[in-house]
Amino acid sequence: MTERRTRHPNQVEVALLDRSGTIVAVNEHWTSFCLANGGVPARCGVGTSYLDVCTAAAGDRDADAVAELLRAALAGRLLAPEQVQIRCDSLSRVRRFDVFVASRLDDAGRCLGATVTLCESAEIITAVEPDEAASVRALSGVAGVVADELTLNQLLGRVTEAARVLTGAGHVTVHVRNAHADAPGCVECDERPWDPGDESTVVLDALIRSRGVPFGRLHAGAAPGRTFGAAERRHFARLAAVAGTAVTNTRLYQRTERQRRWSVDAAELMQALLQAETLDPVRAVLERTRRDLDLDLASLDLVVDDATLVVDTAVGGSASDLTGRRFPRAGDPADVVLRSGRPVLTDDGGPHQVAGLDLGPHVHLPLVADNQGLGVLTVARSRSGEPFTEEDVDHLAGYARFVGLALDLARARRDHETLRSVQIRDRIAAELRDQVVRRAFSVGMRLQGVVELIADPTARERVRECVDDLDLMVREIRDTVYRLDDGDAAG
Repeated sequence: MTERRTRHPNQVEVALLDRSGTIVAVNEHWTSFCLANGGVPARCGVGTSYLDVCTAAAGDRDADAVAELLRAALAGRLLAPEQVQIRCDSLSRVRRFDVFVASRLDDAGRCLGATVTLCESAEIITAVEPDEAASVRALSGVAGVVADELTLNQLLGRVTEAARVLTGAGHVTVHVRNAHADAPGCVECDERPWDPGDESTVVLDALIRSRGVPFGRLHAGAAPGRTFGAAERRHFARLAAVAGTAVTNTRLYQRTERQRRWSVDAAELMQALLQAETLDPVRAVLERTRRDLDLDLASLDLVVDDATLVVDTAVGGSASDLTGRRFPRAGDPADVVLRSGRPVLTDDGGPHQVAGLDLGPHVHLPLVADNQGLGVLTVARSRSGEPFTEEDVDHLAGYARFVGLALDLARARRDHETLRSVQIRDRIAAELRDQVVRRAFSVGMRLQGVVELIADPTARERVRECVDDLDLMVREIRDTVYRLDDGDAAG
């Protein structure tokens, strides 16, 4: 079954790109087309790098052709639109689109970016056969993984299932780094290149690239008694390209989500630090860090001198046993961190090992307060826990800044308490000097003036003794005031 479609000027999709290849504006038809085909405008429209999407699908003929035109346009070399035709299937039929790419120039002839225009080709289009429709649905399921808000591991599981649907393979595996090897159907990548020689009829293998960088390999084996044909190989290669784009989009989505969660966590932590006057700010940050990043240990190691560090605060399990422990800087990762100002990852924690905690990977991060290196934030997970990723280290750097802030806050609170104590002592001294001493001295003078008027010798002697006691009391109060003043000056 075939049909002929006619282009209409009002049905074209237009996107404007900046010099980096990022979409800065789209027309309403671009957004409508995205929604009609199961896309998410926030991830297919403004803010998305069209060039990165094409680059991530390197190896796909259509994607490579569009990427080549985009690079030429962004370099200012396409003064007139260049055309390339690409395939973009729907769930019900095979479709081809004409893509027009041109440089976008200002009045002075300087390149501002590129213009991309898409419109459905007027060529004859063939309806999708049932098995082809199933293939398109399988590919759409992988491509739409971000819209479904799936994790990277869930995406890889969906890729293996899609490979079975597309090829009828007996078994499918995705060879990836060990950080994702727990996904269904995934094994750790051995990094060995795949060279099948001629086209195999029983084995399929394709590279999955994310932003042009190898992420893993998609590997499939034929079921007993079956072989792979040209259609299966074509579907398999297309799936690997789509999977690479989905991996890139999922990573971007997850990074955005982590940034959003960090913004929320940072706001909550800042509010807790500023509102809880009796709270130990350093311990509060360490506890929050340990909880948010699923850590088994978090400790603050402060510099004692050029040769020694001390564990000031530690949280997690029996980590309190670490508090107060001193250890030499020489040969410890903390010394490397303090000298370089950069995080360091290690397989074990050295002096941070404690009974009852089988600690494995550690991350050591510099702590800065008042623009000075004060110590190191050391965190760890158990040997059976997840290894630290680059994203974890970036997240930890944010918490390390909060630990530095907590140190500043703790110091400010101590200074505030000292100042308040000094103010109280000053007030007491002033009251003694200005009120008590003056009144006692006045009473003594009045008594001394009436002593000679007392006729009874015994009574007169007792009044003299009272005057002497008042005089001694005044001298003692003055001495106390002087000691308070001397203490404040020394402090």
